[in-house]
Amino acid sequence: MTGPILVHEVERAEKTLLHIVQNEYFSQEIKCLKGPNGQVSQKSKLFRLQPFLDKSGLLRVGGRLKNAASLEIFQKYPLIIPAKSTFTKLLLRNEHERLCHSGPQTVLASIRQRYWPLNARNTIRGIIFKCLRCFRQRPIMVQPIMGDLPSDRVEPSRAFKISGVDFWGPVMLKSSLRKNAPLKKAYVSVFVCFSTKAVHIELVNGLSTQDFI
Repeated sequence: MTGPILVHEVERAEKTLLHIVQNEYFSQEIKCLKGPNGQVSQKSKLFRLQPFLDKSGLLRVGGRLKNAASLEIFQKYPLIIPAKSTFTKLLLRNEHERLCHSGPQTVLASIRQRYWPLNARNTIRGIIFKCLRCFRQRPIMVQPIMGDLPSDRVEPSRAFKISGVDFWGPVMLKSSLRKNAPLKKAYVSVFVCFSTKAVHIELVNGLSTQDFI
């Protein structure tokens, strides 16, 4: 109540907020879990998560990690939080800023070590889209209008009359048929017909002009 905030006070406040949020959004599911059946309805959006109530009365995701003694309870059974809650959005925004404004995948992987937000990907994308700092770091790139294709690309002609060529590799090849033969670098020359898009490939021993010819 006075002085600096202690760890147990933060944990108690967080637990209280989770109780409020879960009772507001998942009241029907909590009521079903407390009932004689002890299961949520099959029509519930939490049904596939196999939810259960822990000792504190909080909803957690079920799973098959019961025997993983090295994992903490948050990793084995993350806390379920709704998608549209202000608490969830603040939590995800804080995680996004704590991870130095990282992308959706990083935020999602980090938050799921403790919580399981519903519709998390879309919610995180919306938060990052509205983040002012991320917007400033992501300027709109102007795409120049490409020029017209040359006539050789659009007019029909005999195959490989006009061709483009490029090298692919390197690939490692044995210098002889012996088992212990040393490996050497080789390349693949790819010829593409401009008109028909037919492809022809040739093995090339090196990158010199003579090897190419």
